[in-house]
Amino acid sequence: VQSNQIYFLTVTWTENIARLGSAIDLSAIALNTSINQPVFQDCVFQNNTVHYTNKTGTPSGSGTLYTDSVPIRFMDNVQFTNNTGSAIVSLEAVVEFDEP
Repeated sequence: VQSNQIYFLTVTWTENIARLGSAIDLSAIALNTSINQPVFQDCVFQNNTVHYTNKTGTPSGSGTLYTDSVPIRFMDNVQFTNNTGSAIVSLEAVVEFDEP
């Protein structure tokens, strides 16, 4: 693990509700700093919900994991189950998948 790197090992995100990235929202602009590529290994994302507006019934955002300009890496067995919206939304970010 590199210095200044976020590493998630066997973490479960469940039943979160948010307008953008119902479980995780990564944005280089919001962080106002640079970070090394976060790593997710053997993690579970389940039953997370994207917040919907009352006026239009459409989501304010989408994706269980949302990243804007922050590269991410998945290792081994990462599971996305029973979430609303898409599993991953990536804007100007590299997403890597390593096989177990």
